[in-house]
Amino acid sequence: MRTLSDTIAFLGLAIGGAFGLAGTFVGSAPLRETLWTIDRTALMVAAALS
Repeated sequence: MRTLSDTIAFLGLAIGGAFGLAGTFVGSAPLRETLWTIDRTALMVAAALS
């Protein structure tokens, strides 16, 4: 049985991966920083919950 924290950790990893890849391919520096900030935050939450 999965708990809510497992689900949030999974979503954090998925969001972190998606936004990290998106930030890699963006040409605009401010948008890249925004995407990588979201990526970083999602991965930190996922790591804290796992």
